[in-house]
Amino acid sequence: MGRMSENRKYMVLAVLIAGVFLLPGACWAEEAQPQAPLGETAAEQIQDTEEPVVEASEEIVPEEAEEEIPVEEEIPSVLAGVKLTRVQRTGKDLFLQWEEVPFAEEYQVQYARSALWRGARTINVKAGAGGIHLQVQEPATWCVRVRAVCRTEKGPVYSGHWTTSWMQRSAKGRVSFLKKGGKLLDIRKEAGKKLLNHDIGEGSCSDGKYLYMCFEYRCRDKQGNKTVEIRIAKIRLADKKLLKVSKSLRIGHANSIVYNKRIRKLIATGDKKKDPNLRIIDPGSLKVLRTVHVNTARFRDTPEGFNALGYDSKNDLYYIRARDYNGYMYVLNNRFVATKRFVLNHNPATYIQGIEMEGDYILLSQSRYQTSTKNTVTLFDREGHRLQDIQLGLTGELESVFHVGNKLYGTVHVKSELSKKDRKKIKKIQKANKKRKKTKRKSVQPIYSKYRKTYVFQVTLP
Repeated sequence: MGRMSENRKYMVLAVLIAGVFLLPGACWAEEAQPQAPLGETAAEQIQDTEEPVVEASEEIVPEEAEEEIPVEEEIPSVLAGVKLTRVQRTGKDLFLQWEEVPFAEEYQVQYARSALWRGARTINVKAGAGGIHLQVQEPATWCVRVRAVCRTEKGPVYSGHWTTSWMQRSAKGRVSFLKKGGKLLDIRKEAGKKLLNHDIGEGSCSDGKYLYMCFEYRCRDKQGNKTVEIRIAKIRLADKKLLKVSKSLRIGHANSIVYNKRIRKLIATGDKKKDPNLRIIDPGSLKVLRTVHVNTARFRDTPEGFNALGYDSKNDLYYIRARDYNGYMYVLNNRFVATKRFVLNHNPATYIQGIEMEGDYILLSQSRYQTSTKNTVTLFDREGHRLQDIQLGLTGELESVFHVGNKLYGTVHVKSELSKKDRKKIKKIQKANKKRKKTKRKSVQPIYSKYRKTYVFQVTLP
């Protein structure tokens, strides 16, 4: 009994000691979690936590069930071209149907008798119609084209190009030659000895008041290599008077030349291998001011040269065709940097001459040689689609066509047959020129001027 009472004492004492140490710990645990002030909820206490508190009564809505807000598609800067599905002609009735173009609000339909759309009539058709029924007055050949339009705050947005309906693949243009004193105007004859041996007509253009035409002389340089020299003749169109002939210029073949009215300068192509450059020429002095390089780096192309050049004065753009590089036509800005390219195929039986812009279209002059009867002006759209071949019915080598105001003109280089007297005369001149070369004297007598002629004519296209 004595031991039992002692054990109880020790047990009571242990419980008291444990209570002393455990009770402060419980107080500390309560102090680590302070109570929220009055008026604050549990949600307000943990508002800084990442996950919000959701009451048990609320339903959790999955993210997939949320309503999606539709995103408006941006209107492109250029609409797609219209695809014609039906073009039918019955008497005076003309039926057109097409496929709808995305973003299109309406369609512009033009029809005209001329392939160059002179005097064209325009009709606007609302999107969704899918076609139109036209009534033409005359039962003749009509050209029809369609493009899509979208009206925006910044202005209308159109298709990249017109879609043209069927037209005559081949047509005839009318030609009337310019005369002076009752005779055909022969620029080579007007220039006479000022051109020396520069007898082969090349590129030509006009600034509206004067005509500029290049003449070529095939010769050799000091090292004996074959080369060409160019002289430019300047003629006043009002009275057909020759004003000036330039000195010999080493600018290549000068197959094509244009006039830029914004900078008031002439620009010529070299049309020879390893010469992807253009020459800027002053129309007053007829001297070369500088040489500019055509930059086609954007397309990683390295064309050797260019054989045809056209200038779009409305948009201040150049259209230039590579000499032998997949038939590419490049569109250059006013810094001569290519911003666009497309393939422009031509008749392989002819040579490419010059380019002229006519409204929304490209006129490409093509010919063969100086006695050719296949002189053609081909009409292309600005995407390189061939639309129409216009036969001019000329004999000779068509060099180029160009505008003088609203009228279209051209030049042709003709090689006529020689008489026996002329052949003997030419042989004498050739012998005399050989002697001059031996004595280091210049060969100044023209050889071919009597049977090489260069005429100017006005063109009336269908």
